[in-house]
Amino acid sequence: KDLSLAEEVEARRKAEYYQKLLLASVTHDLRTPFNGILGALEIARSEERFTPKIEKLLELAESSAHLGLYLVNDLLDFSQSELGKLKIVKDNSSIVELVDECINMYKKNYDDRKITIQKLLQTKIPLIYTDKCRYQQILLNLISNAMKFTAVGGVTVLLNYHWDENKLYTSVEDTGVGLKPEHADKLFSLFGKIGETSSLNPRGIGLGLTICKRLCQAMGGEIYLDKTYTKGARFVFVVPNIIEEEKNELPDTANMPNQKNEVNMISVIVHENRPEENLTTRALMMKHECTCAKILIVDDSDTNMLVLQSYANAIGVTLDKARNGAEAIFQVSQRAKGCSICGIKKYLCIFMDIVMPIMDGIEATKKIKEMVEEKVIEKTTIIAMSAGEGSDEDYFAQGFSLNAPKPVSKVKFAEIVTVAFNKESYQLNQIRTI
Repeated sequence: KDLSLAEEVEARRKAEYYQKLLLASVTHDLRTPFNGILGALEIARSEERFTPKIEKLLELAESSAHLGLYLVNDLLDFSQSELGKLKIVKDNSSIVELVDECINMYKKNYDDRKITIQKLLQTKIPLIYTDKCRYQQILLNLISNAMKFTAVGGVTVLLNYHWDENKLYTSVEDTGVGLKPEHADKLFSLFGKIGETSSLNPRGIGLGLTICKRLCQAMGGEIYLDKTYTKGARFVFVVPNIIEEEKNELPDTANMPNQKNEVNMISVIVHENRPEENLTTRALMMKHECTCAKILIVDDSDTNMLVLQSYANAIGVTLDKARNGAEAIFQVSQRAKGCSICGIKKYLCIFMDIVMPIMDGIEATKKIKEMVEEKVIEKTTIIAMSAGEGSDEDYFAQGFSLNAPKPVSKVKFAEIVTVAFNKESYQLNQIRTI
């Protein structure tokens, strides 16, 4: 009897584990079509002129796709937290800019409703050393909830920095239906939709606040419902800020494994508002006049291939394509024979998808590293096009030069290529060699 009970418990544990793996896999795959949608919209808006009405519709489609991607990220984060793999990547962040981006997304989607959405700075806000993507995920979840349950009035995002604690308090308050204090604990429990609010808003399964709580905890903060607020609902999440002298230094590359590997490690500052024509410098084009392929795109998605091909065309560079890691290794080997015109014997930049059939991107990068160490090929820059799983340092440790989570924007693609082509004359945040 005891044995059969133990077997039942073990079977249930395995079933739950495989369900979590399935969720992680499905949410990973959902990012691919969003990459295509956002890429296609970006190309269309940058290359064609539309009437104001069509332009507004395209803006709405783009902001809706971004919001949809954040929902997918929520599911991916939930599955990773269930598997114990949730990653936090911190950097100096301009919180005011992050809040503006989130508010603008919702303004485009709700501009037909008579609901205001605004931010209010209660104190001066310094740069915050935190995970900017996670911060925006939390904020977007809270704004989304506030907008759903507010019919009249508006939503306000309040920023308040407590200098004595070195903590940022972000509040999202609305003038909606409000919540009873006794419901506070249930709100943050798994699938914790409250019956009364479920009838008001039947959409969703109640994962949002659970994910917000887990993200806040992973960032060293907290989230709670302000029970003193009576004009609607007010949620507050707290993010600690690490002052300069307390920040952890980047790992010493001299002590990292496989230090003889010659793959360049780059972290790029991406300026999304910089005019695209300034990204590809005249010096870049003069140095690489030959039209042979300087970039290799490795991805099993036709959609991603088409988007990145359009990005390459826009900055005047030629690329080769591979649909899996095995094809990539073959292409790299062929490229090592050298171009008969310019003599270059390598791809200056390889964009590598992670999850692919036959051979994945991590295994392919490992083999390329081995070829570099054996001096079969020259060192090259390899960009991980991840689906958001894993931290930058995880990919750096596996030989990638940069982690560029999907979707990769047109501006970011151009800047990465510029850095890879013309490192010595470009302002880099950091360059390391392992």
